[in-house]
Amino acid sequence: MRLIHPPAGSVQEHLALEDALLAGAEEVLSFWESSEPAVVLGRSCSPSEWVNIEACTAAGVPILRRNSGGGAVVLAPGCLNYSMVFSIGRRPAWRNVRRSLEDILRRIASAIGAEYQSPSDLAIHGRKISGCAQRRTAFAILHHGTLLYDFDPALAERYLREPPRQPLYRRRRTHRDFLSNLVLSPVEIMRRMAGAWDVREPFTASGP
Repeated sequence: MRLIHPPAGSVQEHLALEDALLAGAEEVLSFWESSEPAVVLGRSCSPSEWVNIEACTAAGVPILRRNSGGGAVVLAPGCLNYSMVFSIGRRPAWRNVRRSLEDILRRIASAIGAEYQSPSDLAIHGRKISGCAQRRTAFAILHHGTLLYDFDPALAERYLREPPRQPLYRRRRTHRDFLSNLVLSPVEIMRRMAGAWDVREPFTASGP
């Protein structure tokens, strides 16, 4: 797997780059972070169900849509985003979506000291620090997600509604009570992620 360093850009530009990486089908890992809050919806999410549209409009927070599944997230400083593309030809067992999610997330969990929560979360002491989603072609999988390290859960409470679909371990907790942060710097998170996926290029500590 090759580590790439995407240039600074808007959330919309990073989402477009992820689509381009998926189309290229090369196995890659990249990291990026949004400098300003933005709400990003899964491809089939209804904004009225998932987003506090009035609060976003008042604060000038953009509401964007990605091409993968999953729910709505707030991206902001303190939320490290990762993107990985995997070849289905090299990993035929991952044609099964649930198998791929579990295999990928268990490896990440082991690297960063988190717990796997089926089907698509990572947590620490029962509080979510990472969510993910996938998009697929006939040849490759885009697996991308968030890793919270200094994120303010009040942002999620302000700009998102309580999700209509919730994992059992959430136990109906509010965003503020459900979300937590890794006790790792972003550079350490990136180092551990790169090591977990056998990235062979030298890893610099310049950050996303």
